[in-house]
Amino acid sequence: MRLPCSHPVPAVLHRRRPVHPARHAICAAVAFVPVLSAATARAAPPSAATPGPAPAVPRFSGWHLRADLDAGLGFARVRELSTPHPLLGPAGSLAVGQVVLPWLALGLRVWGQIGYANPGARQRLAQGAVLLDGTFRPIPKAQLLLRASVGVGGGAVREDGRSGRSGFGGPVFGLDLGYAFFPGVRRYRPYREGGFFVGPHVGYTVATPAARGRPMAHTISVGIATGFFFGE
Repeated sequence: MRLPCSHPVPAVLHRRRPVHPARHAICAAVAFVPVLSAATARAAPPSAATPGPAPAVPRFSGWHLRADLDAGLGFARVRELSTPHPLLGPAGSLAVGQVVLPWLALGLRVWGQIGYANPGARQRLAQGAVLLDGTFRPIPKAQLLLRASVGVGGGAVREDGRSGRSGFGGPVFGLDLGYAFFPGVRRYRPYREGGFFVGPHVGYTVATPAARGRPMAHTISVGIATGFFFGE
């Protein structure tokens, strides 16, 4: 039975609107994204490990410069003067060299010492030498440096109140033991070889006599060595 106030329902409301094919494709893609992300996460390799500390870098490497500042105790024997007392004073050297093997450096060095003796007659000693150095690092993991030297040199002793001087000269040999510290290199040269070094050392230098009883001198020195290895 139809009511008077009722209106007929349009036929279009009973018809289902068709869905465009592109809409189906978009919905399928949106639904597939989470599945694809989960599969990718499961298949991805583990992330790279956090890099560790910087590797050990050789410090005993390349060309190097070295300066020694020492206190030297010299003993001399000359012809014209009696020198019974040791002669104390400053000593030092300047050297340049090249590391040729991980445990060996070769170089050239200029060395000298001035010493004074006051008991009795006032005497002073001046001596020097030009030396070829071989510096060895006998312990691979330590910066212990053993230096052996050979060269030529000479010197003389003067005494107050006497004119002239009494000298010596000839082959010179040296032996030196020290330790090199490289302060701060892990901060300013973490991946570069070489660096600034400083450390204590003790040495012995002898100007040998040409024959038994001839003039000679030998010196014990203790001090500080400093320099720079430039690396490869």
